[in-house]
Amino acid sequence: MNIIVFAVLLGLSGALSAAQDDVAQAEIEHLLIFVSDSPCTFIRNKVRHEGPAASEHLRLKYEGDQRHVQSAELFIERVGTKSSLTGNPYTVNCGGEAETSREWLHRELATYRNLSDPYRNR
Repeated sequence: MNIIVFAVLLGLSGALSAAQDDVAQAEIEHLLIFVSDSPCTFIRNKVRHEGPAASEHLRLKYEGDQRHVQSAELFIERVGTKSSLTGNPYTVNCGGEAETSREWLHRELATYRNLSDPYRNR
């Protein structure tokens, strides 16, 4: 009986993990599209990049580190906040004062999650 219970729990755990992976992947993909479509300037190692180039850089960086990035928060922290080579933080300028990419991406993730929540207006 214990083996059956263990097998059922293991199966449920795997299904839950797969669902969490799908959610994380959708959130990460949203952030990459957000960067690509943004009119803001992404500043990496003092060099300015438009959205599509910034997004492509983050996508390549993510693909190289994907096994360590299991959530959108980890994507932001490991991929979207600083240079892997120099350690310099990424910044974003949307026409005013520059802010860290960490703040910018976390704010967008919160907005995306709020809009994705089917219970937000109940």
